[in-house]
Amino acid sequence: MENGVDHFEWAPDSKHIALTAESPETKAMKDRKESFGEYHVFHADYSMPHLWLLILPATDPAGTLAPVAEPKLLTPGDALSIESFSISPDGTKIAFSAQRGPDLVSSATSTIYTVNIADSAVHKLVDSPGPHRNPQWSPDGTQIAFQTSAGEKFYYYTNGKIAVIPATGGTPKVLTANFDEDPDLLRWTPDGIYFEALHKMSSHLYLLDPAKGTSVEFTVPSTEVAQTFTFSNDFRKVSYRGTGTNQFAEIYTAALPSPASPQPTHPRGPAASRI
Repeated sequence: MENGVDHFEWAPDSKHIALTAESPETKAMKDRKESFGEYHVFHADYSMPHLWLLILPATDPAGTLAPVAEPKLLTPGDALSIESFSISPDGTKIAFSAQRGPDLVSSATSTIYTVNIADSAVHKLVDSPGPHRNPQWSPDGTQIAFQTSAGEKFYYYTNGKIAVIPATGGTPKVLTANFDEDPDLLRWTPDGIYFEALHKMSSHLYLLDPAKGTSVEFTVPSTEVAQTFTFSNDFRKVSYRGTGTNQFAEIYTAALPSPASPQPTHPRGPAASRI
């Protein structure tokens, strides 16, 4: 990719990788630089981040890897600046958030779309005022959770919310209207929707019941600030970066859905090894 890769995610079948990257520089832009040198026009000169699909090559019986094909562009044109995305459980669609342009003045236009991997057909799911970001599929692929500001005029200063919508589109349902913090959506699992959020001066993992709209806080032992969560494939374990007052950050693991936190990277532990 000419401008590098911003984000990527494995498909469930491990045969594809979806990624976001800026489009290559146009010939017109290259010609302008050649004629007039480097300069920047605000709100005009930018490359739109696009969504691409990389089909991974197969190996022959001898273990030789076939050449890697060029990534397939899923969102051509200049109408959408792609942000976050996630692949459906069956691997046929990608849900993504996009705004009108990549600059800050377009942030309020961010909303949720899906694209069919087979034919690159894009479908807008949410028409209500946003911004809306960070879509995550339900385990059965029938719904999509996402972060929303729900049309708040001063959304930069207010708590965001988590909402859900049918995967075919419709009216969003806000699930965390009574949660008085700013939730950061992680994953929708068979146990519920996991998110992280600050609680006064600490940071925790939460599990949201999408049917009741209630959430449970996991107070993780030995760490005051738990962040950057990643889950095992069966969602029975979680790893995260944890730290506390006057402590270096360490990598922790915990069992789910009731965390108990062994700490595998602490250098002073007799049975620990540092990663």
